[in-house]
Amino acid sequence: MKANCDKLREDFSKSKSLIAELGTSFHSSNSSSTANQGPDLQIFDQFEGIQIDFKTFTWGSEVGPLISSIQGKVVKLDAKNIGRERVLNEVIPCLKNIPVSCPIVFDISSNHLVSKDLAPLIECMAANPTIYRLDLSENPLFEDKDNHKEVIQLFACGGPLTHCYLSNVGFNDTAAQELKQAIAQSSVLEHLDLRFNHLSANGVAAVIKAFIPGAEPDQKVIASIREVRLFNNSYDDVADDEIIRGAVRQGIENIEEFTKNDPELGAVVTGNWGIELRAVSFGAIFQIGRYPQDPAEIDVSAMNNDFSAEQTKL
Repeated sequence: MKANCDKLREDFSKSKSLIAELGTSFHSSNSSSTANQGPDLQIFDQFEGIQIDFKTFTWGSEVGPLISSIQGKVVKLDAKNIGRERVLNEVIPCLKNIPVSCPIVFDISSNHLVSKDLAPLIECMAANPTIYRLDLSENPLFEDKDNHKEVIQLFACGGPLTHCYLSNVGFNDTAAQELKQAIAQSSVLEHLDLRFNHLSANGVAAVIKAFIPGAEPDQKVIASIREVRLFNNSYDDVADDEIIRGAVRQGIENIEEFTKNDPELGAVVTGNWGIELRAVSFGAIFQIGRYPQDPAEIDVSAMNNDFSAEQTKL
């Protein structure tokens, strides 16, 4: 999917209006003598990816079977900024209609969702593991700071989840401490976006430790991980920088020791786990830093890395 981003974006764009027309034609045919004919589903054959935009398309239970006939296509469910009620009552239930052969890109960002709202999504992900990319950014998932277990459970039941976007959701130090155990259930997670959250330097260090092989005895190695984005969290002074730098130094030592003790697996992960220490960011798998308001203080290479990461988003 990652290697085919440009083609998928093009197909998503072209298919979006056709999907909206499909819903309209279905309802029209349902009220006419041609009700048994329905819309022509062969329009999907020309696309590798299909986008269903809920801002222009209303999902009804009778439309579900039509979408269930789409086989082997990447399906993007675009439900950004449509409101909490529609997400819970319309969007998440529709996941059950999409065939297992269809990898799903699921965007439900900016909908005022809180942690408990994720329970039905987690249930769907466990029963029908088809979501490869999930965007929950700009939702107050940690509004109740003492109840965020569903956010962490996303990783425990993630199935084929490779990209998870949790920017500006209130992700905090408590969640960071619990992350290690949850991601141990994952073998394919590549990209985790935790930008613009409430992580202190200690929280950032906990996230680093969760992903570093050899950080603790018997820690599972997530060899698939490519990037953890940690820009613009709550760390902001010299003492915080030293805590993070210390975590990185320890991480490098752990990686070296791990590779020495397990050369075969070490050869697999070494290229992914290298950490380069820069002025305001640690590149390679981790991007950690701030975007100062003064352009003269901005680490350009860090921003370029962050921009490049954004280009893989579908």
